Amino acid sequence: MPAARNGSARLVRPSWLLGRAPEWERLERLYAEAASGHGVSVLLEGETGIGKTSLMRAYADACKQAGFLVLMADGDSLEQHVPFQLVRSCFESLGTTERHSRSADLADLFAMLGGQRAFDSADWEFAVTEAMCMVFDRWCAHGPVALFVDDLHQADDSSLVALSRLHRTLRQIPLLVCATLQPAPQTTGTTEVLQTLLGRWNHKVTLQSMDDGAIARMVEGMVGAEPGTALQEYVASAAGNPLFVTEMISGLMHTGSLALEDGVADVVTSQGTVSVPPVPGSIKTAVLERFADLPAQTKELIAVMAVMGPRVRLRDLSFVLGTTPLRLWKPVKEVVDTGLLEEAGESLAFKHALVKRVIVDSLPVSMRNALEARAGRRMIEAGTPEQALEFLSRTRLPMDKPTLAQLADAAPSMVQRAPSAAADVLRRALTETDPADANRAVLYRYAVTALLRSEEFAAAQTLARQALDATDTSGEELELHWSLIQSLYQQGLFRQAVVAAETALRTLGDDSRGRARLHCMVANCYFLQSAFEPAGKVAELAALVGEAEGDPYAAAFALTLLSVLSERDIRLADSLAQVDEALEMLVGQEADPNLPLAPHFVKGVVLTELERFDEAHSSFDQGLRECDRGGNFYLTWYHLGKAQLYYHDGRWDDGLAETGAGLETVDHARMFAALRGQAALIAVHRGELPDMALLTEQSPSGPANVYGYLHDWALALAHEAHGEPSKALDLLVTALEDRTSAVRRRFLLRTSPDLLRLAASLGDSDRIRMVCEELVGLVTESEFPGTEAELLFGRGLAEQDPAILTQAAARFHDRGWVLYEEYAQEAAAEAYALRGQMPAARSALKTALALCDQLGAVLDAKRAEKQLARQGVRLRRRARVVHRTGWEALTKTEHTIVQHVAEGCSNPEIGARMFLSPRTVQFHLSAIFTKLDLTSRVELAVGFRQKENGDGLDGECSAQRTAV
Repeated sequence: MPAARNGSARLVRPSWLLGRAPEWERLERLYAEAASGHGVSVLLEGETGIGKTSLMRAYADACKQAGFLVLMADGDSLEQHVPFQLVRSCFESLGTTERHSRSADLADLFAMLGGQRAFDSADWEFAVTEAMCMVFDRWCAHGPVALFVDDLHQADDSSLVALSRLHRTLRQIPLLVCATLQPAPQTTGTTEVLQTLLGRWNHKVTLQSMDDGAIARMVEGMVGAEPGTALQEYVASAAGNPLFVTEMISGLMHTGSLALEDGVADVVTSQGTVSVPPVPGSIKTAVLERFADLPAQTKELIAVMAVMGPRVRLRDLSFVLGTTPLRLWKPVKEVVDTGLLEEAGESLAFKHALVKRVIVDSLPVSMRNALEARAGRRMIEAGTPEQALEFLSRTRLPMDKPTLAQLADAAPSMVQRAPSAAADVLRRALTETDPADANRAVLYRYAVTALLRSEEFAAAQTLARQALDATDTSGEELELHWSLIQSLYQQGLFRQAVVAAETALRTLGDDSRGRARLHCMVANCYFLQSAFEPAGKVAELAALVGEAEGDPYAAAFALTLLSVLSERDIRLADSLAQVDEALEMLVGQEADPNLPLAPHFVKGVVLTELERFDEAHSSFDQGLRECDRGGNFYLTWYHLGKAQLYYHDGRWDDGLAETGAGLETVDHARMFAALRGQAALIAVHRGELPDMALLTEQSPSGPANVYGYLHDWALALAHEAHGEPSKALDLLVTALEDRTSAVRRRFLLRTSPDLLRLAASLGDSDRIRMVCEELVGLVTESEFPGTEAELLFGRGLAEQDPAILTQAAARFHDRGWVLYEEYAQEAAAEAYALRGQMPAARSALKTALALCDQLGAVLDAKRAEKQLARQGVRLRRRARVVHRTGWEALTKTEHTIVQHVAEGCSNPEIGARMFLSPRTVQFHLSAIFTKLDLTSRVELAVGFRQKENGDGLDGECSAQRTAV
């Protein structure tokens, strides 16, 4: 890793940058802000040719000279259909030496971009985005970084999503993001993704036309003399647009239409000084005249480059032109000398998109099509799938046998890196392919795969059936059957998926490989239809077939499903044994994104029900660490599992960090409602009452939703907080009655203290008895380890016996469930008061309020004080809310994170040390900044050192904020 950069130097404004002093001063202030640790983003807006790109590049050069690590990227309309093309180009803009020195940081990201890691479409985009953010986080931990993006409005949507995600932590790190953008009238057709990103941007600088004085100085610098009257009139028609002025002057110089006399330059013809037509009619001519006299080979190079795209590697250019890179050196130098091209990392690029557009538009259609066709064939041969796809998607390249063979070879990487474009190209190839062509089966396979990755499931289903009905798909039957099953599964057509899988099993024969995974899919579809008995039988068969086939992953999938079924029947010992066996089988196995599984989550759930909470935490942690092995399908589940444990053991800030991190992921399993419900539970207890209408609208899909009870639970407590305890109890009871089996059990185990407490407050002894009887049934009819604390709590409430309630509090304390210990102490205080035992009542209330302080449970403290006041029990020391600001407000986890930040660790490094996901660390940091009233990691590190030295936060940290 190179040494950290110093971002404290002032920016040096280049002498050639004219007429932009106010804009530069503003950009310099933003640079200083980013250098001090407060990331910023700035948009440079203005019409085509107004100087956005020139200003941005001058800014980039100045930032680099001042010590920033600088990355450059360009959006281009030709590359908008290639996912993450902008992200790829920004890292490829680093010089070879710089990129090599950072290869370890970039390895995961480029492996994902190159399709070397197996993910489905949504997971792939999420994984790439997270990997990109981790790279920036690591680099910013060692010094300021700047990312410059030209033509943001032409960037691909995946890269825009990644930039949007980067904005969420922008203020915490020394990162400057600067982009150019066409003004609003030209971007009305922008995607929703771009509009969302623009809404996150911090600052905007609008470039106006340059004044006459600046234009005159610009022209003088170009021609080396004061401009004469006719020349001034000529450039005045450019309306202060510097690109138009540059092209017009360059055209005059190339055609010898400028004369120098007595230190004055003016426009001349054979008749003398003349006026020249205005810019709109001459800009195209001005551009084309710049290479009118160049050799034919150089003109061909320019035309091919313009057709190939915004950035072209010299190696690819030489391949398309059929020559060696060495022989291209002279013509490339000639074009660079004209000012049309420039070096962009390892590629060549046009200095302005307008220039490239003019050149492309000037080519006859037949010539352009011929060049595109030749480039397309050559790009396929060269193995550059993104460019090949772009050419093939916009040209009518004849699908002859050689081309089809090349396309079949390139299809896997095309589908992985640009599935939507690949689907279009491959389907077109199929329509133009002879049914007897040997490549047809492969083209079918990857066309269907591309549609699946593009989430066009109905189209994938149709094409897969069409392929299976064909007679030329030998060797691809299994993959096509599997794709058909996946297309049905993704549409929720589970019965049809089972039929398709059983058809495949019959068709492929007993000796065919892949039978175990087909059985796994059948078992999973039965499970999702709540057909648990057939699901179990097929899963047992899948496990046996998987072992016989030597497919441990399929066997592990089947065992994990059997473990879920055992947990559902409360055979916890069997469930734990099955999932442990599955985990042993998975050692060294690559995850299959088409059969995602979450054995660590299942194990964590079982351990939670066995009240082995520390082991459950460890299991969820292990699952989070392993999610990136093959996708993140169950990532939200792991975050939810952690959040639930934190809720019960009273570490609510940690729980909120997990729910926040979970909501930043891809919601495959529709868990966002559960995560929001878990967060709402904490908010209600802390007195932060949610919007009831919004909470009602966010209701999950129905009672069958496994964790939908979290939403119902939060909604019930919100009703209680609004003074409707009867409505709260009715809602919980109805939600319980709507659920069956394992879902009902999980609901009851988590919510029974609130059910019992609400019933007692309303004097509803029947419901207290009902809950207690169901809890007893869990113990007597199953292996469940016990619900002693809940039963004692219910019995104590029914009998209003303070001794029993105190025992319940002790049992909750032993379990580590702080909130329910508070419930029991509060109820014991009331029971003591009803018996006239006021000292004991005050003691119990004092304990209950101390527990509320520990949690920050404002609502519960108010309820306890109000209820006990009715019984004549009051304390001189009223309930105090736990510190919500300042260093005292930080949790143990947050203190540890601060320590690591002060040591210069990035979020990924902190996550690795603490067994947390980088997203969770990010949410902890956001909470830390809020509690300490800080805005950057730099301030946090300074504040921590001052605190360690006993200096408080009034010194350097505050001075930094004032300076910025």
